[in-house]
Amino acid sequence: MKHTFKVICFLSIAFGLTYCSANKNTEVENKKVSSFVTPEFRDNGKTIDSIVKAYNCESVEYDNWTENDATDSCLTVCLINSTKAPLFGNINDPVFTAMATSIKKSLAKPQDYNEYYIVFVKTDTISGTVTKVHSAGMQIRSSEL
Repeated sequence: MKHTFKVICFLSIAFGLTYCSANKNTEVENKKVSSFVTPEFRDNGKTIDSIVKAYNCESVEYDNWTENDATDSCLTVCLINSTKAPLFGNINDPVFTAMATSIKKSLAKPQDYNEYYIVFVKTDTISGTVTKVHSAGMQIRSSEL
């Protein structure tokens, strides 16, 4: 009976871990991309790839409103675990405006977004819990680009 209980516990833990790992971010061209809807790019994501490379990020995640609200949308681009992120106190850095301008130009439908939010995020996993902390970011209206 004790042996059966141990086997059941072991299998439960194994299935739980398998389920957790199956829900992690998917890999696209050796970069992790979140499960949120990825916007369409005219350049097949080359602009984002160059930003990820320039800032030495582990991955990029996107967040935006649903398709029904696309014209009132803010596209959020999260640059994950960058080793070259700007300092938090320098949030009016022209770097953010330059990144937003490049991203806007690379989008297949830039008219769908009224604002762009570029944010550097530090993530860490402690005891199975993922923590995300914004280290620097800036929201820019599309009309300012």
